[in-house]
Amino acid sequence: MKQVFSFVLLLFLVAGMASYAQNPYFGVKAGLNLSHMVLKNNDTKFTNALNISPGFNAGLTMDYRIIPELTINASLLISNKGYLKTSKEDFQGASIKSIERLSLYYVEFPLYVKYEFQLGMVDVFAGAGPFVSYGYWGKYRWQRKGGGETEWGKSDVLWGENPEEDDFVNLDYGAGITVGGKWNNFVLDIGYHYSIPNISANTENGMYARNGVLFASVSYFFSRFYKYAEGNF
Repeated sequence: MKQVFSFVLLLFLVAGMASYAQNPYFGVKAGLNLSHMVLKNNDTKFTNALNISPGFNAGLTMDYRIIPELTINASLLISNKGYLKTSKEDFQGASIKSIERLSLYYVEFPLYVKYEFQLGMVDVFAGAGPFVSYGYWGKYRWQRKGGGETEWGKSDVLWGENPEEDDFVNLDYGAGITVGGKWNNFVLDIGYHYSIPNISANTENGMYARNGVLFASVSYFFSRFYKYAEGNF
C-alpha cells in the first residue's frame, strides 16, 4: 500500500513539473494542523479532558479554473491528526503530571469548489467540499512524572475492522471549508475538516471516535496565477 501511494505522489509531482499550461496549475503545499477528537462511550465523554494536538499537513495540490470566478482545487496530502491529553493529580503527597498523545497519520484527498474575487493585488476565495482519508500509521505515547520518578511508554496504532484487535478503521471522510488568498505563485488558506463516521474499531458500550481538524497551509505553484480579471486563465 505504501508503494502505491508513493507511486501516485511521484506521478502527480512529475505531471506538475512537466506541465507548461497555465490551467490547470500544479504545486506543493504544507502547513499546520490543530486537531481534536470526539471520544466517548455510553458512560463517559472523554472529549472534555482532551486538548488540541498540533500536527502537520503536506503534499501536492492542483487548481483548475472553470470560469473566472470559479475554481476546483484538489490535493493529495499526508495529514497528521489525533489528540493531546494533559492532567495533574496528587497521590500520597506527590504531584503526578501525565501526558498522553495519540498521533494518527492519513493519506488525504480533499476536493474544494472555490469562489474567487479580486481584492487589491490579491485574489480572495472561499470554498467548500468533501474529503476522503485513509489511515496508514499511528502512535500512542504516554508519560507520567512525579515523586522523583518518570514512567513512559508507546505503542503502535492498529488499523482495521476487527473489534478484538484493532484500534481504528482506516477509512475516514467528511466535509471541509476553506478561505484564503492567492498572490503570484502563492496561496495561503485556512479551513476546517469535519469528519462524519465513527472511526473506532471497537463499538462496544457505544464507543465512538471522530476526528476534527483546523488547518492552515501555504502552497507554491509552479506557474504564476493569472488574476481572474485578466481573462487569460
